This record gives sequence, structure tokens and C-alpha cells, in this order.
Amino acid sequence: MESNPDSKSLPRSWRRFVLAALLLLPVVWFTIHLGTRSRLEALAPDERAELFRATLTAFRTECVGREPIDLERCRENAAFLLEFPDCDRACHSVADPFVAKGAK
Repeated sequence: MESNPDSKSLPRSWRRFVLAALLLLPVVWFTIHLGTRSRLEALAPDERAELFRATLTAFRTECVGREPIDLERCRENAAFLLEFPDCDRACHSVADPFVAKGAK
């Protein structure tokens, strides 16, 4: 029975792919993170404050103090709230637990 010469190259190419993905992941996250924050900071202060209040109110209504209907959406909204420069200690206290749950 002949062995397929490509069968040995698949694991190596798979390892290269995984390594490349792992190296690019922090770059992609950093780019997205900076992009969101810079777009929020570019808003007029009153517009940003209104968007923050509306997002925080919706987040509290949908996610805090009860079992969320859509946990993934709550995690995404929590991460979005944490991008706001307006997110103070009270904001962090409700948003941080959802982001930490998503990281597990």
C-alpha cells in the first residue's frame, strides 16, 4: 500500500494555518477595538451621550436582573458599552460580568 505524499503535508499546512490565525487574532481584535472606540469618540458629545444612555437603558432592560433571552446579544452589547468613554464604574459593574462570561 502506497502512502499519499500529501498526507504528511496536511498536518504541516494545518499547523501553519492555525499559527497564522493565532498571530492575526490579536491584530484583528485590536483593530476592531480601536475602530469602535475612535468612531464613538468622533461623535458629538451630546450624540455620544444619548447613544450611551439609550444603549445602557436597553441593556439593563434586556439583560440585567433576569435571565437574558439572548445571552450572546447581551454579551455583544456589554462589550459595546465598555467601548464608551462614558462607561463609568456603575456601567462597568453591569457590563463586565457579561463580557467575563463570554470569555469562558
